[in-house]
Amino acid sequence: MNSTAQCPSCFYGSICQFTTLYSGISMETFLDMPFLSKEIAFGGIAVMLAFGTICNILSIATFCQASKGRGNRIYRLWVTIVGQCGTIVFALRLFLIISRQSSGILDCFLLEYLISVIPVLYYSLTACVFIEQTVVAHKHLHFDKESSRHTASLVIPVLIIYHLIVNLYIPFQYQLLRDPYKPTRSWCSSDHQNYSLTRFVTIINTMHLILPFILNLTSPIVMIMILTKDKLDSKQNRRFWSSLKDVLNTYKGNIAIPYVLTILTIPYLVVNFRLNCITQSWQNAIYLIAYFIYLIPLPTSLFLFILPSPTFTEELCKIYQRTIVYVRLRQY
Repeated sequence: MNSTAQCPSCFYGSICQFTTLYSGISMETFLDMPFLSKEIAFGGIAVMLAFGTICNILSIATFCQASKGRGNRIYRLWVTIVGQCGTIVFALRLFLIISRQSSGILDCFLLEYLISVIPVLYYSLTACVFIEQTVVAHKHLHFDKESSRHTASLVIPVLIIYHLIVNLYIPFQYQLLRDPYKPTRSWCSSDHQNYSLTRFVTIINTMHLILPFILNLTSPIVMIMILTKDKLDSKQNRRFWSSLKDVLNTYKGNIAIPYVLTILTIPYLVVNFRLNCITQSWQNAIYLIAYFIYLIPLPTSLFLFILPSPTFTEELCKIYQRTIVYVRLRQY
């Protein structure tokens, strides 16, 4: 039963327990979708977890093998680690919601906290990847790999600690509410009585969503401009469009990835600003779809950071070949 029609403006749910005015979508909206059977949901969760785990483990193994390179590889390694943690946390949260049809202390406080931290940390780390690519293009032969690794070893823990601390309000913001229509069901709901806190939440969520989006959008443009200018400077008679075409062909993998992430962010960005006041059930479904599109990169690091790169693809092939040799030796 959804009593959205009797709820205050911008609140929805069977007891008006949900809102997207101040924070993101709640995973518990799955419970308001009667057309989604348990079997389909469990099957989807299992496939997502298995697929994401395989992809991320292969990516982690590849980046660990290549970890002696510049800081960019360290960023990519931690992007993949965070993506795998996110895949596990989201799968566990959905499994608990669907299997128990109710929220408990673990999923309402700890898992909701991790769900708030992991996606924004993931996108922050991807922004670091593309920022360093731009720095490499700018410094070129003067780029210091040792300094890059040292910077990455400082930036990564700072970002992790920052996102863990800035989201510490979340466990204190949530509360377990009993459903009067179904006494066995509890809902994990945000308490928005504190205006100062809700204002802070709105500002932080907006900043964490927009800043990586802008960086992922602009860093490839800056990199293209730098590389094109370098080509024009090295060959005086070369035309601009010819140089630009060469740069796009040479660095198409590095350029495409941030724009893939940008495209996956756009639906969630749009619904956050255009659909932040949900009054109809179909709006809730659209918000949920946009949110899951936003989460697609977490289990797909293999396709985002390994396969588009000839260097990393070659290293992945070496891992595969060594694994085959090891398995054959074990058989004898």
